[in-house]
Amino acid sequence: MINLAYLIIFILLVSCSYPDIDTVPKFDNMQISIQDSIDVCILGKDVNEDFSDCFIELLEIINRL
Repeated sequence: MINLAYLIIFILLVSCSYPDIDTVPKFDNMQISIQDSIDVCILGKDVNEDFSDCFIELLEIINRL
């Protein structure tokens, strides 16, 4: 019983050392490749959905470069 109490106290102490959600960096200026954006778009779509929207968005991005 005492070992269980020590285990619970240890877990509580260790879990308190994790950083807050507020310390997560913002990824606003993250540079991703065109292949990564295609993968993200395709993974975000349902199998039955049309993927042409992904390529239209990518063409707009490419034209801005």
